[in-house]
Amino acid sequence: MSRRWAYLAVGLLLSAIASAGFFPTPKILKGRIENDVYHAPGDVLSVAVPFAKGTYEYTYLRIREQFYARSRLIVFGPAAYDESIYRVELMQRRDGVATQESFQEDAPQLMLGAMQMMEQDARAPVKETARDQEPVNGHPTLHVQGTQQVPAGLMANRPVRVSHEFFVMKFTTLIAVVIVMRPERIPSPTPGIPAARFASSLQVP
Repeated sequence: MSRRWAYLAVGLLLSAIASAGFFPTPKILKGRIENDVYHAPGDVLSVAVPFAKGTYEYTYLRIREQFYARSRLIVFGPAAYDESIYRVELMQRRDGVATQESFQEDAPQLMLGAMQMMEQDARAPVKETARDQEPVNGHPTLHVQGTQQVPAGLMANRPVRVSHEFFVMKFTTLIAVVIVMRPERIPSPTPGIPAARFASSLQVP
């Protein structure tokens, strides 16, 4: 990971999934949720909540927040039956450079760091299946899809296939790294929103 970036790596996502769904989760947040949209303190970012308020999945949905001087991290999930993790991190480059050229240089490094974080957490490689640079809502974006075979004993007593979508997005002077991971284990009758919709819902003033 480039030292030019302040980057928060939150591991143990799979252990969180393994213990999901036992108790309703209180939403004691530094930010706020209005009309199924999460707003970070100071309105530095907003993003769609993957499940509508009042649903069974929302009742059990875990939400984690971390805020530092140059980084903001929000993680949604797992929920009740839907074990997906929705993660958005907003970062500022330490040297303050935020040109299109610097994004083209840094985006692949940030993407590699995001994928390596998931590989370390799951002790298995992420196999890339697709890559594109289609803008999201006009924002320059590097988008990668991949799959991962998580070994038995981490999420379940058998191997579990996990699908991933990674987005590295440029917002003026900031970069967002969005990750959506979906274990293909227990299908939810009311699954969370698609990864593309989650990424496109991200707003940074």
